[in-house]
Amino acid sequence: QIVTVPVTIAIASTTPASPSNNQTPVVNVTGAGDAQTVKIFDGTTQVGTGTSAAAGTAAITTTSLADGSHSLTASVTNQTSPAVTYVVDVTKPKVSSAASASLTKVTVTFNENMNCASIGTATWTIKDISAVAAGATITAAGVPTATGGTLDCLTATVTASTALTNGTQYTVAVTGGTDAAGNTTDTAASSATFVSSDTTAPTATSAAFQSATTIKIT
Repeated sequence: QIVTVPVTIAIASTTPASPSNNQTPVVNVTGAGDAQTVKIFDGTTQVGTGTSAAAGTAAITTTSLADGSHSLTASVTNQTSPAVTYVVDVTKPKVSSAASASLTKVTVTFNENMNCASIGTATWTIKDISAVAAGATITAAGVPTATGGTLDCLTATVTASTALTNGTQYTVAVTGGTDAAGNTTDTAASSATFVSSDTTAPTATSAAFQSATTIKIT
């Protein structure tokens, strides 16, 4: 008679959670049984081992995992857990481009999704690099761009503390922003150049009849 033993061993979580720049995460295992040798595999390669506690749990630190996606399983005698994906990301995010949205706002685009909160806590500066006022620096503040009420953390709206000069070349730079895996922006690629432009349409503030056929609009 063949008896099918239900699989109870499982990877409950990783510490830290995926994605992360931590290349030696702790794999938290449950359902392994008491005092069992638990092995952690990345695909078919063993990357960790440990002994389970009386409650059937184990916390096993892996060997160093390469940058990229990993399919982790936990195994004891005759049992292997379902696979859990753990993504290692050790690449620093970069600023891809910047464009003037108005004379006070700049739209900055990153090369990957950022940690939304870090966009607001990062240090932003806008520097005049034109021949007229080269080196003049303006402080600024950034927030994630809201699209249809949803935060899009691939882009940031950066507001200058003072109005920019129309048609002038600037760089916008960020220090301290992090991506979803916790990598801080690449200092060698954390800025982008743009030309300021006034894209705000003029609006009328008043209108008055000057005669029966003439209206003065201000």
